[in-house]
Amino acid sequence: MRLSRFVVAAALAISAACGGSDGSTPTVVVPTAAKDTVSTLPQDFVPNLLTVPVGSTVVFAFGGGIPHNVIFDHSVAGAPSDIQIATNVFTARTFNARGSFRYDCTVHPGMRGEVLVQ
Repeated sequence: MRLSRFVVAAALAISAACGGSDGSTPTVVVPTAAKDTVSTLPQDFVPNLLTVPVGSTVVFAFGGGIPHNVIFDHSVAGAPSDIQIATNVFTARTFNARGSFRYDCTVHPGMRGEVLVQ
């Protein structure tokens, strides 16, 4: 529940920060699978370990106006494609294979996370 509120708050902040030139505020679609969301704090993935079943879609929420990326360890079979540097976006990846999928934000050395697929 706490994470869901964070995702909604992040979406509202992103929406406010990205107002259109005509004074309107664009619509931000909040992912429905909020329980499988990894958010970014200035230099941390939260949570930094997420356990999901095979076939789950994980949403990576890059909020707060700070650029991040997600670079997976592709030596592990089934790793999803990387997420390039982005700011204030929600990007999803589906995990179709069992395993431990570690990832780094190369923008912030030491910023690491892992999706454990069971």
